[in-house]
Amino acid sequence: MKSFGVKPWMLPQPVLIIGTYNADGTPNAMNAAWGGQWDRGEIMISMGSHATTENLARCADFTVAFATRLDKQGQHYGKPLITALLSHLDASGESCYLETVEAKNVALYQHFSFQLEGEMESQMGNLTLYAMRRPGDNKRGAKVQSA
Repeated sequence: MKSFGVKPWMLPQPVLIIGTYNADGTPNAMNAAWGGQWDRGEIMISMGSHATTENLARCADFTVAFATRLDKQGQHYGKPLITALLSHLDASGESCYLETVEAKNVALYQHFSFQLEGEMESQMGNLTLYAMRRPGDNKRGAKVQSA
């Protein structure tokens, strides 16, 4: 099998969860099976037409959640997406928030300038939720250091 090396591609194709809010303020989430990195600075999601796209037309704020299969972790599938997202946020000076339930991920996200805001024990099992925030700072410019 030919190796393409480390490239800013998301393969295999991820399933992304897109979160928005309906007009009445209730949360809305959809699975998007067609998404990827458009270039080093943008992601692309093909979504069609439904409640989530109507929400985005009304208010452009949204959340994208993705995961990497355990057997694919550490192979640079997630890093290009995080780098593209953070480059976009840096260019506009916006902050970013994330949550993880893996303690080992805290150091990974700190490498991308996220700060640990707090920890919370889950009432649904033996899990700790780590809340992290990356302050908006347009001084970083449009380039993000890769891990």
